[in-house]
Amino acid sequence: MTAVVGRLESAISDAAAQVPDWFPHDLMAALEDPAPTDFSLVSPMGPPNQRPAPPGPLEVAMFRTALLTAATVAALPTLSLAADRWESQVRLQMLAAVAVSLTQGYTLRDDVQVGSLRQGQSTSFTFTASEGQQYMVVANCDADCRDVDLVVSEPDGREFADRDATDLALVKLGSGHTGTHRITVSMPHCQANPCRFGLALLTK
Repeated sequence: MTAVVGRLESAISDAAAQVPDWFPHDLMAALEDPAPTDFSLVSPMGPPNQRPAPPGPLEVAMFRTALLTAATVAALPTLSLAADRWESQVRLQMLAAVAVSLTQGYTLRDDVQVGSLRQGQSTSFTFTASEGQQYMVVANCDADCRDVDLVVSEPDGREFADRDATDLALVKLGSGHTGTHRITVSMPHCQANPCRFGLALLTK
């Protein structure tokens, strides 16, 4: 999956390079700056007082999303052809989640984990958190699943959990968390056992 994310970042750069000459160059720079303050538009669109208003945060977000969409499509061929359709569903959804996380400054720490659970079952993974790092844990499940839950347990027993009845679970840890943490993924609802799930650990 790390190779997929590498292709994703490369595709984002390739898509950005294809922006037409009239597109505001300051907006391209704004993709690296979440709070742009100044834009210039050089285009044959009439006198300055007839030109469109400078793009705001919504336009920046829409353009960023367009780049991510193009990048995701470009990365799809790297998904394993041998994967069954349920695993492919999970990997595709997780690819989209990772793409969004990239825009928030996160990077994928380890390969995405894909497994299967029957209704009522759970499984656990561990990771070591480092001082000064922020973490985000994301879990999802296939189309036969209606609920996947996620719990991150600290060395002292404290828990951070997402037990909402949805097919996507997310837990964030701010900086200051250290030591060995346990991630528990559970499957409260699966219509056709077993259901596939995906798990990603990201950091920034």
